[in-house]
Amino acid sequence: MISGFSVGSIQVSHLQYADDTLVFLDGKEKGAENLVLVLQIFESITGLRVNFNKSSVISIGADHKIEDIARILNCKIEKLPLKFLGLAVGANARCVDIWDVVIEKFQKKLAPWKRRFFTKAGRVLLIKTSLSSLPIYYMSIFPTPVSVEKKLNQIMRNFMWGSTADSRKINWVAWERVCTTKKKGWTWNQKLKAYQ
Repeated sequence: MISGFSVGSIQVSHLQYADDTLVFLDGKEKGAENLVLVLQIFESITGLRVNFNKSSVISIGADHKIEDIARILNCKIEKLPLKFLGLAVGANARCVDIWDVVIEKFQKKLAPWKRRFFTKAGRVLLIKTSLSSLPIYYMSIFPTPVSVEKKLNQIMRNFMWGSTADSRKINWVAWERVCTTKKKGWTWNQKLKAYQ
């Protein structure tokens, strides 16, 4: 009833994640009518209701029919790029602006006032465990621009050594050494003794 699109020999009509569902239509009104029928059957079987106020129609090419399809589905119309599961779907992968979300998360996690509550070892642990994994979700979809990588490293470095926009602090250990694993690098006590 719903054709979707083909990826090699696989036909994809929908994708689901938790309580979100993406349904792919071929841009014909008949497909939208079939989707309404499927959703009505779903509602009657499960007792759940589809919230069309939270639903939207997004066109990828068939812009001339989007209003008719939105009217049939009783949904609003949105345009690409849009936010879905925290990612900018349909955005230009080379655009640096899509990484602003990750940079903001870094800055919130590493707010300068938080630095006072951590020892050097605690700061390194925070950087290596939670912060280094923040961009991985984005990196699984988008290639990381060099400028973004430099900005993220700068935020981590500033948090580590206490530098702010107003004052620069001395970096007692090279950033490359801070990033090495314990197996390949020194322990913190060895690093600090060597540079004192």
